Amino acid sequence: MIASATNAVSSVVVPPWLLLAQDGGGGAAAPNPLLTMLPLLAMGLLAYFLFIVPQRTKQKQFQTMIDNLKENDRIVTTGGLHGVITSVQRDAGRLTLRVDDTTGAKVRVSLWAVDSIVTDDK
Repeated sequence: MIASATNAVSSVVVPPWLLLAQDGGGGAAAPNPLLTMLPLLAMGLLAYFLFIVPQRTKQKQFQTMIDNLKENDRIVTTGGLHGVITSVQRDAGRLTLRVDDTTGAKVRVSLWAVDSIVTDDK
């Protein structure tokens, strides 16, 4: 019985595509590691120029706008509140808006809440 099992194992036919798939030892040289990293570097540069550069530009414009705020500027906040600046407290990070000319109602808002300065052009 043992002899017949041994003969059955030795008579297994190996398909030719399995023989071709095995490495014969004479394969091609390994690819250059710089060339394999090139697509990853290209995607990183693309992401940098699509996401980081525009965000930095927007942040610089916002900071310039905040630095140039002064009394009697008309602004709009991120919440949609329209008003005229009566005072700017830069050390506290806030400003006071007059929101109603007839009653003189005032509101304090944070500097980061300023969305835009209203000019005659807009």
